[in-house]
Amino acid sequence: MNQFWLAFFCVTAFVASAISVDVICNAGRGLQTYAPDPSYVTCYTAVRNQNPQEFKCPWNRCTQASGQNCIVNNHKWNDPTVSFTCDKDYVLNPGVGEQIGCDVNADYARKCPGGNGKDCIASGSDSGSHSATCVKINVHSHCGGCVAF
Repeated sequence: MNQFWLAFFCVTAFVASAISVDVICNAGRGLQTYAPDPSYVTCYTAVRNQNPQEFKCPWNRCTQASGQNCIVNNHKWNDPTVSFTCDKDYVLNPGVGEQIGCDVNADYARKCPGGNGKDCIASGSDSGSHSATCVKINVHSHCGGCVAF
């Protein structure tokens, strides 16, 4: 094989390895803001019989994760069918079923405008920050345009 073809195959292999992929953030650390650039996230993807794989993804190409049967700020939501959407980052709690933990500030504000609502935390006793642990995962984040670390 001459040097041209060797170089061609090396460049082709490099380009193929840098092609972006679509992934599901379904491994323990879930989805986390990429510290050097918050417009990106690190997505942890489960791989059968291997350690989770890490991908760097543009946040604007990701869907948000959500869960049901939630405890918000240590307050058990009475209706277990109510779904909460994670703001961005989330973790999956291994060994405790399907639990997902995340901040749900935007979704809580929609469900409890002004702190009012049937199952909302009483106004005045609310810090304004809402963290949830949900027993049932509705959907993991799906991200496109990702590259493997």
